[in-house]
Amino acid sequence: MASTRNATTRNSVTYYEVEPKGGLAALFFVGRGRRGPGRPGYQTDTAEEDWVVASPAGDDPGQGRSALFWVGMGLAAVILLMIIGVVVLVATEPAPAVSPAVPETTSPTTVATTVTTLPEGAVAIIPPTTESTIPGETGPTVYTHPLTNPIRIVIPAISTAADIIPVGVAKEGVMETPPARKAGWYKLGPAPGAPGPAVIIAHSFFNHERDVFYNLKRLQPGDEIQVYDGSGEVAVFVVDSKEEILKTELPTERIWNQTSEPVIRLVTCGGTFDPETRHFLSNVIVYGHLVQ
Repeated sequence: MASTRNATTRNSVTYYEVEPKGGLAALFFVGRGRRGPGRPGYQTDTAEEDWVVASPAGDDPGQGRSALFWVGMGLAAVILLMIIGVVVLVATEPAPAVSPAVPETTSPTTVATTVTTLPEGAVAIIPPTTESTIPGETGPTVYTHPLTNPIRIVIPAISTAADIIPVGVAKEGVMETPPARKAGWYKLGPAPGAPGPAVIIAHSFFNHERDVFYNLKRLQPGDEIQVYDGSGEVAVFVVDSKEEILKTELPTERIWNQTSEPVIRLVTCGGTFDPETRHFLSNVIVYGHLVQ
């Protein structure tokens, strides 16, 4: 129950100041009067009745509506922040780790080499088996110009020209060597201009005289090597690099490398000449590739 404190009469209206239970002040006013336009319960000018209005002390309806507005805004802000938090968590979640694909690799063919004492000026080359001279797996299309019957080699940069004959493997297990003034194409490997390494050998020094590949060590990258076929076709190669290496360390894996590109290897004796064994201790190897 509310307790009444004071009563005031103004303009036929009695105002009672009361304090409701709970400590909230309220103002009750009772009386007779007209309800004009813009007032609650507006009737006509002749209609009169008793009416009572109660209002908690200090309570402004505008302030109530304002409070409700800010409460609603606060709730909306909380909901918005929650939505933003969820979006940020999803956006920043790390992607699952994916291991990169590891391409398959083919192990290079390893070919054992054998040191054999040969006559003066002989080229000590132990070729791989026929299977290991097969070119590697085909990659992008490359230009080829295979010569099935190579008969002559010309190297303008060192003024060299010689006929070519096919050679195989001698009974000692080494590559056969051509006679003096001839070059030998290893017939068990790729033909010049075909995919893979074509190998041509010749003596540099034979019977105390200079031979076909005597000046092979003077070739430089970019120099041309021309190989002619019995049909009249010619395949042109250019030098990539050269090396001089001991015969005991013959780089078989570089001479007969696994490749689908048409390449050429020119091999001869070189380096130091051993007067006791009467043969050279090293080989000179020229590496080139087909250009025409």
